Amino acid sequence: SFKLQKVKMKVSFAAITLVLVQILEDVSAWSSASVSTLRPPSSLSKLDRRSIFKVSEPVPKMTSTELNMMLPMEEVSMVVSDASTTASPFLSALAAYGHYLSIMLITACLVVERVTIKANMSEEEETRMAIADTTLGASGLLLAVSGYYRVVQYGKGWEFYSHEPVFWLKLVFVAIFGACSFFPTTKIIQRSIAQRNGNFTPMSEKLAARMTTLINAELLALFTIPVTATLMARGIGYTDMIPWQVEAALVPLVLVGLGGKYIKEALDFED
Repeated sequence: SFKLQKVKMKVSFAAITLVLVQILEDVSAWSSASVSTLRPPSSLSKLDRRSIFKVSEPVPKMTSTELNMMLPMEEVSMVVSDASTTASPFLSALAAYGHYLSIMLITACLVVERVTIKANMSEEEETRMAIADTTLGASGLLLAVSGYYRVVQYGKGWEFYSHEPVFWLKLVFVAIFGACSFFPTTKIIQRSIAQRNGNFTPMSEKLAARMTTLINAELLALFTIPVTATLMARGIGYTDMIPWQVEAALVPLVLVGLGGKYIKEALDFED
């Protein structure tokens, strides 16, 4: 149905626009916050402004956690870790670019899968699904690697993120996204192998419906990532009262638990 395909395309473009708007808003807020912390107050005289940068005694080096404890909670998001101040600006920008690019690629791949998936797909459509899923996997790897370097080297630093509950909530959503992808990926691999061996059979209504549900769940989980990233970058919910190991334990539990469930379901699935 041509009308249904047009509706799907409109929804897909709206989804991509939402992710791009969230990313641009996050970048804009971060940039304005960084500039405001470096610019001297306009009310100071020229002499006072020069004295700001005149240091008569060595300033003791402090970790981001110590600085966070000295500031009100609304100013926590303005603290920059030691790693980010000494890191190469070019490499920091490259890591940020890779992170945002991976999110856009993942969204595009999911949109392609969501628009393409249906019962009785042709071999050409099955191949398109396989290419989109392979690109999705590579983009997910880029997301993980760039995210790791942004946390430990080019962002606010591990001292900040490890005590930010919203950071761990974000990773839980990432784990849900990854676990939901295991079922479609497993079935796509099985069907690609069968197609290569000449044993291609059209996809059933039951399998198409199940894969559609999980692709929708992936998109929903993906849309939560920019929201949690925006809250996390501003230090909302920051606390060192909870051991980070407790919060971090939720991530592998969700990934392994749900992931194992969906892989088993895919392997045992019968039309």
